[in-house]
Amino acid sequence: MNAIEVNNLTKQFKIKEKEKGLKGSIKSMFNPKYKTVEAVNDISFNVEKGEILAFIGPNGAGKSTTIKMLTGILYPTNGNINVLGINPSKNRKQLAYKIGTVFGQKEQLWTHLTPYDNFKFFGAIYDLKDSVIEKRIEELIVMFELQDFINRPVRNLSLGQRIRCEIAASLIHKPEILFLDEPTIGLDPVVKENIRELIKRMNKEYKTTIFLTSHDVGDIEKLCKRVIIVNHGKIILDDSMNNLKYNYLNKKIIDVKIIYPKIIESDINDFKKILVGRKFIDIDRIGKWLMFDLGDYYLLSHLRMEGKYFVKNSSEEIVKHEHIIITFEDFTDLRYHDTRKFGRMNLVKKSEINKVEAIKKQGIEANSKDLNEHYLYEHIHNKKIPIKTLLLDQTIISGLGNIYANEVLFASGINPTRLGCDISLDECKNIVSSSIKIINEAIKNGGTTIKSYTSSLGVTGRFQSHLMVHKKEKEPCKKCHTLIENIKIGGRSTYFCPKCQK
Repeated sequence: MNAIEVNNLTKQFKIKEKEKGLKGSIKSMFNPKYKTVEAVNDISFNVEKGEILAFIGPNGAGKSTTIKMLTGILYPTNGNINVLGINPSKNRKQLAYKIGTVFGQKEQLWTHLTPYDNFKFFGAIYDLKDSVIEKRIEELIVMFELQDFINRPVRNLSLGQRIRCEIAASLIHKPEILFLDEPTIGLDPVVKENIRELIKRMNKEYKTTIFLTSHDVGDIEKLCKRVIIVNHGKIILDDSMNNLKYNYLNKKIIDVKIIYPKIIESDINDFKKILVGRKFIDIDRIGKWLMFDLGDYYLLSHLRMEGKYFVKNSSEEIVKHEHIIITFEDFTDLRYHDTRKFGRMNLVKKSEINKVEAIKKQGIEANSKDLNEHYLYEHIHNKKIPIKTLLLDQTIISGLGNIYANEVLFASGINPTRLGCDISLDECKNIVSSSIKIINEAIKNGGTTIKSYTSSLGVTGRFQSHLMVHKKEKEPCKKCHTLIENIKIGGRSTYFCPKCQK
């Protein structure tokens, strides 16, 4: 039996078109022109009760629009939707009692209240009796292991604890369908895995249908048996997860070629010996380090500026700048390509991963909800070092590179030459909020392509069209029209607006 049925669903929006320049702006005010855009274009699919479905695609693909129609927030232009026997656009209130939502980047909990008080509040919203609410809270506390912090204000919880509480709160009324949007964004690998296990347990015990959107391949691979990929408003693929897995996972490594040895920080012979015969069973990330899971070892890989991986047939010629070749039993290769040869690899026992200095010293992720103004201020207020250099310090903020540091400082209105000790708490707050917003937007847009970056599928990033200062030297600032300047700080090219950034 289907929990969700979608037939020939279409959603169109009218978007105002504006001609370039001042004349065009004035003209559009008095004689506006509109164009019709199809955010969702004649899609059809079903979701079975108890299924965990991944609904994925690039930014602007139509995912959010589809979810809003499934939950009754938007009306479709054409087509039919049936969610648990209810038409969302006609009976949104009735449907609300049967579904739950969790958005990884948006909090639904009142941060000054405890999780317990939040659960009581949500139970009342859903017209549950006090006795029912209390019983339900007891169940959720046990399932999500909330005992240690159930009576602690939400603002004092870690990100992982808050996400557990967010999911628990969405289940207070026992919804039949749960919509999860980026539930593990910003979490470290261990906490991610805990959240995934909770989702699987919830699905198994409550038979809850899960409709998942995520940019984290680990979420999709470990939770979902089926994936729907959308792009430009259309479904381009609807297939099982088994057919969509990484084509370098769970295949035995039979050979390792090291063409440029300086990339390997481990002993070369040990590196080859340990890899051969093993399989990559997963891949994760901490800061700028990729972590290839070999079971008892991690292959740590830092791409630096130009590093990238490609999957190719072993019969293909090894091209320039392909420095490490890992060959699998099916005679396909995972090839590491690095124009500048700055990247580094190292093999580390899992039991010793927390002893690795580069991992141990990683700061909080640049888009993490755990990153706050107090943390940043504590780490910079006594340092007579330019704020630009401090933002690139991975022991303070992890994962923030040169491009995004430039953009964060512009968005915050802070001159990159100012010293950390001169940055106020309020300015730290602006830096943190800008960092989270910019990094998340960059992720949604597939990163930034300035020169040579492409993904392993040959796809370039799209966030470069959103850049305000980076590589904009001598161009007018988009806010004040002052020419953008470029200076060197700590050996890194630093772009800024001398008027907007004080």
